[in-house]
Amino acid sequence: MTFPSLPAVPIALQFQSVNFTALKPGPTLIVLGAVHGNETAGSKAILRCMEEFQSGAKTLLCGSVTFVPITNPLAYNRKQRNAIAT
Repeated sequence: MTFPSLPAVPIALQFQSVNFTALKPGPTLIVLGAVHGNETAGSKAILRCMEEFQSGAKTLLCGSVTFVPITNPLAYNRKQRNAIAT
């Protein structure tokens, strides 16, 4: 199994989120990746889940889920744990 490559973050002061909402009400979940910029495994898993929802391989039965593959783009672009200059 291979994971998709991570997207580039052209502007480090904003992030992208993707939301999937079922027609039936239910719980709300937010899934965050790359909270620490040098931890990319979660981001890769999130991209895989997003792809599965977009392709129809997975279906949300109720509620909603929001994915944020790269929560800390400034640290992610610097390939370091946090955005504080070291």
